[in-house]
Amino acid sequence: MKRIAVVGGGLAGLAAGALLARDGHRVTIFEGKAELGGMAASEDHQGYRWNWGGHALYRRGPGVPVLRELGIRPRGYVVEGAPFMEAWHGGEILPAPFSARTALSPLLDGADRIDMMRAMAAVPRDARGARLRELDAVPFDAWLDAHVTRPRVRELVLALVRLSSFTHDPARQSASAAVRQLQTSLFGVWYLHDGWQQLVDGLRQAALDAGAEISARTRVEAIEHDERVRAVHLSDGMRLAVDGVVLAAGGPRAAAKLLDGPARAIVDGWGDRARPVRAATYELSLRGLRDGPHVWLLGVDRPVYVNVHSHFARGVAPEGCTLVQAVRYLGPDEPSAAHRGEIEEALDAALPGWRDDVVEERFLPGLVVMHDTPTAAGGGFSGRPGPLVPGVEGLAVAGDWVGRRGLLADAALASAKEVAGLLSAAAVREAVA
Repeated sequence: MKRIAVVGGGLAGLAAGALLARDGHRVTIFEGKAELGGMAASEDHQGYRWNWGGHALYRRGPGVPVLRELGIRPRGYVVEGAPFMEAWHGGEILPAPFSARTALSPLLDGADRIDMMRAMAAVPRDARGARLRELDAVPFDAWLDAHVTRPRVRELVLALVRLSSFTHDPARQSASAAVRQLQTSLFGVWYLHDGWQQLVDGLRQAALDAGAEISARTRVEAIEHDERVRAVHLSDGMRLAVDGVVLAAGGPRAAAKLLDGPARAIVDGWGDRARPVRAATYELSLRGLRDGPHVWLLGVDRPVYVNVHSHFARGVAPEGCTLVQAVRYLGPDEPSAAHRGEIEEALDAALPGWRDDVVEERFLPGLVVMHDTPTAAGGGFSGRPGPLVPGVEGLAVAGDWVGRRGLLADAALASAKEVAGLLSAAAVREAVA
């Protein structure tokens, strides 16, 4: 049994802590803030449950098996086949051609529809197949050049990839990451009842049930290490001797700050290569019920998205009221402060008169929604760092930027699972030796 410190109480940290504690280790999860959850936490605003930007849990993503292993069964509205989605193109709202009911949407003409079918046929149904690994070093726009000929279809496929991956960077995004996430999205998502706080609460309870300790309002200031982990130094001045550390707070830059020597240089190098994904996000609490006609609007020629979240998820707004999430996806070099008007234009199209019903609002001009996205230049998923930090026994990282599986919350949970397996296996080998 090892003494392991987990730095960070978000999805990755809570999951890693719960899994390691189940394997018999003495685990303490340290969270510098008063509340757990990180980007997955939901905030209560006068009965409205705000997530940090648009959130959906992919039913076939690698995160769900991790949750189920820990006894967590997501509760939410299942959206499969996008029957509610509408397209916003040229300032006009049109049916999105993603269901039998809307297959003949005027968004696409006959030649477009044939081209769209060809493009979707090129998306492998097996997300683990060798065909996807061959796309690791291929930019997504090169994949589009090979499989899409019609401009409107190209816009539409780009919009779907933005929606599923939050990434608005086809020239650098790895085609394997884009296509794999698109494939995963075809099996549907959950919009979670009561917000994503249900996952945070479930993971917290799983960690406690497994015997982990959780220390909130306790910041880890530094990791003491040489060729192996020795201790963590805490904000209250305490030094805690440990055998292992999981860094699961923020991205590679935050992790590197806690280290020194060659390990710090390695993790800083991961930060140099990282391509964070940002979005401008808008949470809106509206009085009155806005259940139609437009509840899910996807920008096709503009990188925006509007979702009446309370139409799908229960418990996210008071009875008879409306919670809206809107997003403007940001390219890698776009400024953060220039896009509120574009989001409001999309809201005007979807929800005329919404300004008269605002109870409270939160606009975040440049929210980091993922600390790294797999790029073609970086080798796609196979080039993503971690979870073990070379040269320091017992040191690992976890989060949305780590490991070979998944994006966003899926990556956080999948990396936590991998970290727990590797550290536990190392402990078994040491015990046998």
